[in-house]
Amino acid sequence: MSFDWNTEIRPVLDALNAAIDVNGTGYADSGEINSMLGRDTEDRATDRALTKLRDAGFIKGYRGAEGWSNCTLEEKGLQIVAGWPTRPGDDTYDQLLAILEQRIESASTNEEKSKWVKLRDGFASAGRDFAIDLLSNLAAQSA
Repeated sequence: MSFDWNTEIRPVLDALNAAIDVNGTGYADSGEINSMLGRDTEDRATDRALTKLRDAGFIKGYRGAEGWSNCTLEEKGLQIVAGWPTRPGDDTYDQLLAILEQRIESASTNEEKSKWVKLRDGFASAGRDFAIDLLSNLAAQSA
């Protein structure tokens, strides 16, 4: 048993997310998850993957005699399946780039557009970590 992320664990996390989306309750049980995966309702591979996901903090749920119940996504799980930020500032970087794109599109002159393009390209080439550190430091100084 290798517990490979891509072939054994991630599909179960994605199936949990899909089951929650379909039933609309915010929770799913192992039967619903197995149904999403096209597996037998008591598939042991799903059971083992859910245990690993819970132990690693990706999901919350209860393992009983009938299988898993009340499974839901924790923050780490939401980061993987729903694109939640992984640390403070991650969403700020994306917002910064989106604002710069808006400024580029709405620039009234080629000179203004060129300046916004250079700023956007500078942040993009410096990388996410640089931009987040810079913005975090600026926010801390103004607080």
